[in-house]
Amino acid sequence: MTNSEIYNSQLISRLNGASGFSEVEEVLEEIRSIAAPVFIYPLRDAFLKHQGEYYDHYFIWALGLIESPEIISVLKGLIFDNESISAKNYIWAFGIFAKRNYFDEDLIVLADSSLSEILGDISSGKENFDEYDMETVTDFLILAKKITDPHKELLKLVFLSNATIKKAFRKMSLRLLLKIDKDAILTFIIENFDIIHGVALSEIVLAEIIVDWSGPKSDKIKGILKEKGGVRAKDIITKKEEEKEVKDKEKEKTDRDRILAEFPHSNIIVSISNSFNKANELFQTVPNGCDVFNETSLLINELAAVKDKNSLTKSCTNIRSIFEKINPSIYNKCDLDQEKIKSLFPIGTNSQDFNKPLNRLFLYLHFLGLSVDFEIYGLRKLNTVLTKIGSHQNDAPGVISALLAVDLVPLWHEEKWFELHSRLLIYLDDSLKKMTSALSTIVLSGGNKQNLNPDPRA
Repeated sequence: MTNSEIYNSQLISRLNGASGFSEVEEVLEEIRSIAAPVFIYPLRDAFLKHQGEYYDHYFIWALGLIESPEIISVLKGLIFDNESISAKNYIWAFGIFAKRNYFDEDLIVLADSSLSEILGDISSGKENFDEYDMETVTDFLILAKKITDPHKELLKLVFLSNATIKKAFRKMSLRLLLKIDKDAILTFIIENFDIIHGVALSEIVLAEIIVDWSGPKSDKIKGILKEKGGVRAKDIITKKEEEKEVKDKEKEKTDRDRILAEFPHSNIIVSISNSFNKANELFQTVPNGCDVFNETSLLINELAAVKDKNSLTKSCTNIRSIFEKINPSIYNKCDLDQEKIKSLFPIGTNSQDFNKPLNRLFLYLHFLGLSVDFEIYGLRKLNTVLTKIGSHQNDAPGVISALLAVDLVPLWHEEKWFELHSRLLIYLDDSLKKMTSALSTIVLSGGNKQNLNPDPRA
């Protein structure tokens, strides 16, 4: 014999010799933790030995924990071949049969009569059973698909009775009715609320259950309770709503804090994205308008925190790509003569550079009637920083010179890459806001009437 077999044999011996609850429970605790098939018949015999004691259902419980097809025949034998078995014990067995999806006609007949007996006793004020007996048998019949209309009516009677019936029974009855046919019972409650309102304890039970539900019908019932219910029912619904509001705010804050911890730039990125979108909307409103910024989706790459110089370099390259993708077609929309264009640029600017991304934006804004300076609300200075860090980070004097123009040199020297990235994003957002504000003014005023000619093809 193995050590396990020897130990199990010792447990069986102790089970056979146990007397009184404390000795029985000590052995059963070990047997329940092992739950081996070898204990099936010793447990059956021990049940018969202790049958009638207040703890005899503990043996049924232990049998139900053993995974073996033999359990079904053993339990049926204890129920149908044992005239002394109490209703309490075969009700425990119904729970075991239900978990194993075993439903035969004999058990269904017994469950049917048992539920009628339980509900009848409860309705008449007796307490031979508890709410868990009611639940176990009803669940068995629900799973067996043998719940009948008389069963439903008895459950309604327990829920709505004016007799002295414990709150726990009323609550369990309503829970079971909802489990049997949720839509039907919710409709019944809505249509018969006056009856429920007339039984204070039933109304309170309804409020306690429905308060945690959501959906059109349950929400309507909550509204009825708030409008027509008694003081206690109203208080239950109102208090829950207040608690939910507090929890929702806490969750919103927690979610926001989590997002900010994981994506610290989420707020500024949303703001920048909105500014780009606003600019494109304004550019579209002018005659023959179009989107100017085509690659704003690249902003998603800026959500994560910059932790080192290398990731800052990648970030600068990424943001610069948005400027590099400024719509090329806007240059051809600028109906400005070459002399006018030359006058807008510093002396010596090569004419081949006029169509570079930021230059074409600069010209387009002038064409639309904006007296924008050459720095385009700071976008040129920012682009120079992005270029120097992203493409020529080893050119230390060039980087420092570019950062000096936007007041960010100390962060570079102190290697505060996260803070530097944040400040660059803020600078971008501020520049875009200045541009959209100016653009809004010119669009609302109709712009430069000479320049904003309608498309002749319209």
